[in-house]
Amino acid sequence: MDDPDAFAMFGVVWVHWNIYNISATAKELAEGASTHVDKLPAGSVETSSDFGSAKYRGPCPPSGRHHYQFQLYALNKETISFSGPLTRTEFEAAFADSIIAKASTAGYFR
Repeated sequence: MDDPDAFAMFGVVWVHWNIYNISATAKELAEGASTHVDKLPAGSVETSSDFGSAKYRGPCPPSGRHHYQFQLYALNKETISFSGPLTRTEFEAAFADSIIAKASTAGYFR
């Protein structure tokens, strides 16, 4: 999940959450899953956001209305491995040959 409207203020698309290796059989992410590891889908991995922590940090624009993007990728492999956090751009470049589908949605928050 990221906030592209933050670019005008901070010079970066602000990343609120990164989570990888969600099983293809997972049907949902439980409310509060990021703060309760036992609620995350088995095998999933959270990596650092622009807040400097490996957990979900919801919308919190300093001013005005921001739109928040959620990206979901289907890969042709069960899991991926990498060292350190990856930005969405780095992820797409590193795993371009493995991405078989991509979905996105956005929401707005003041």
